[in-house]
Amino acid sequence: MTLKEIREDYVRYSTNVSELCRNLSYAGIGIVWIFKQSNSDDKLTVLFMNSIPENLRWALILFIAVLVVDLFQYVLQTGIWYPYYKKYKKLHLGEDEENVILQEPENYNIVPWAIWIVKLLLVIVAYTMMGCFLLK
Repeated sequence: MTLKEIREDYVRYSTNVSELCRNLSYAGIGIVWIFKQSNSDDKLTVLFMNSIPENLRWALILFIAVLVVDLFQYVLQTGIWYPYYKKYKKLHLGEDEENVILQEPENYNIVPWAIWIVKLLLVIVAYTMMGCFLLK
């Protein structure tokens, strides 16, 4: 197995985990919606989560946080890598991009990886909370 293949594998796996976290968050929000207890037509009651069982409110907040963190991670990565790309594109003006080989700085990935781990942990905690609610 080559170093390039290893990199392609971990990029594919981390992308799949991100997509799974996102989909699990959507599903979790849907499950919370199923358990909402709305006997009122008052839209403010629904808006302020008074119709959601208290034990599920934190799970819902965590599912929403996963989606916000997911968005933040991609915005951050774009903000990091786009200037890097533009800088080296100017330095190698006129060269075919596929022939320009750069040693990417690994420290650019530290914060996005940390955010990725936080996203994964948030999903695990949210589903643990939901599981505790369902087992009661």
